[in-house]
Amino acid sequence: MENGQRDQNEALLSGARSIGVELGQRELGLLLRYAELVREWNQRINLVSRKDIGNLVSSHIVDSLAGVPVLKRLIGGDQENKAVSLEGQARSRTRDDTAPAHPPLKAGEPSFDCSARGLAQDMARDDTAPAHPPLVMDLGSGGGLPGIPLKICLPDVEMALVESTKKKARFLETAVGELGLPGVTVVDRHSRELEKDPRHRGKYDLVTARAVAELNDLVMLAFPFLKTGGRLIAYKGAKTGEETAGARGMLKRIGGVVEECHGQSAGDTDKTRYIVVVRRSG
Repeated sequence: MENGQRDQNEALLSGARSIGVELGQRELGLLLRYAELVREWNQRINLVSRKDIGNLVSSHIVDSLAGVPVLKRLIGGDQENKAVSLEGQARSRTRDDTAPAHPPLKAGEPSFDCSARGLAQDMARDDTAPAHPPLVMDLGSGGGLPGIPLKICLPDVEMALVESTKKKARFLETAVGELGLPGVTVVDRHSRELEKDPRHRGKYDLVTARAVAELNDLVMLAFPFLKTGGRLIAYKGAKTGEETAGARGMLKRIGGVVEECHGQSAGDTDKTRYIVVVRRSG
């Protein structure tokens, strides 16, 4: 293995581990191949800022993976954090289940192992996952961030990558085909047009968005696609507190609530990334 490839492997593995995600060989290989595709296409279309393409793994792919433990928990499959046996699950169905189902992540919580072995163990322990594959929309997907890294680590979700720029949408189609990712649809339409489509309006369990809009505007873009009880997973930066406070009044009017705000540093960057979870309550 050449030094450059070894460095990429280590940066991805250590960066993912720093945010609680253990990558198996399948995930590592797919993420590295995805990075190659982004670099190749970035010479022709602006998927990632050219001055930042050297930080593709640490600043973009690892950053996208920060949503894996959050999505995994919200779709009900992370039994490591619950430590509930099948017998305990059966007993719990006869008891009151009104306690919050999705407590915020805390420092030191068990990591999510998205290797084949880790996924198999989760499946063996869990009989509470939704009967249908969770439906996830990556809104304003651009070059597939965070949607493609999330799909690689959460292969059972059905993912719609929404990107209205035709050239970027063509890249997404190419990447999905090259990586062999099933259950992914590329939608090359603007969200304002798409929200009128009954095939998409109110259909999604989760909507993810990274570098799309300020939270106040992002909620208005995302909520039409969410089911009641569905959640927006918003990747945010330094102005998270200000944006969250600014959206509070509007959320109250339209029936939404900020459930949690989880911040951490990813990889070797000193920037703190926040993931804000907003639930559509009405």
